[in-house]
Amino acid sequence: MSEKRVALRGHHLICLHFFHGEGYGPTFVENLRQILKRLEKRRGLVIEGPDDVCRACPHLKENYCSFQPKANEEIEYLDNLALSLLKLKPGEPFLFSRIKRVLPEVIEEWERKACLECHWSYVCLGFIEQIKEQAKSFSPGSGKGRPPCR
Repeated sequence: MSEKRVALRGHHLICLHFFHGEGYGPTFVENLRQILKRLEKRRGLVIEGPDDVCRACPHLKENYCSFQPKANEEIEYLDNLALSLLKLKPGEPFLFSRIKRVLPEVIEEWERKACLECHWSYVCLGFIEQIKEQAKSFSPGSGKGRPPCR
């Protein structure tokens, strides 16, 4: 029997690239490690709402994020932004490795629109700077006509 695809919501398609061992606790962190391991070998599936990352989060209560007031609205904004930048839609498969290759093309807009208010930004800043350095090797507008990350 084949293993179920990893289901990820929009912003996790980008944010998981910055994971390096931090999270809400040991169970949450181990879940992230297992998700990343599975994504090395197979396609994932884009979904709306709580995903395989959220399911291990202590703030998920009845499919609702209780981290802070208006968390769900903020998360939906981030999900929609990520999907737009990556040219993906809920229900579509994706390759995590392809998203990694596309990050240099979208990282500045992501940082400007998503990272400035993010609780986890202190974790990601060094990685974002590395990706921005990679982006310098791309020509302006190189993302135009780029296929989606599937």
